[in-house]
Amino acid sequence: MGPVANDQLYATIRLYEQGVVTADAAIEMLKTHKLFNQLSFHTVKVIPLLKFTESIEV
Repeated sequence: MGPVANDQLYATIRLYEQGVVTADAAIEMLKTHKLFNQLSFHTVKVIPLLKFTESIEV
């Protein structure tokens, strides 16, 4: 389990690479991004162990 980058993060990096924002500005922008955790399963053996608990409409 670990943090996942989203499109906003990549947009900030592109702005820095294009010279639109300075390194310091990019770092400040990145600090405000909320990171979300993602689970990664690497074998089908885990599927029987998974249990659906709820869904949330966004």
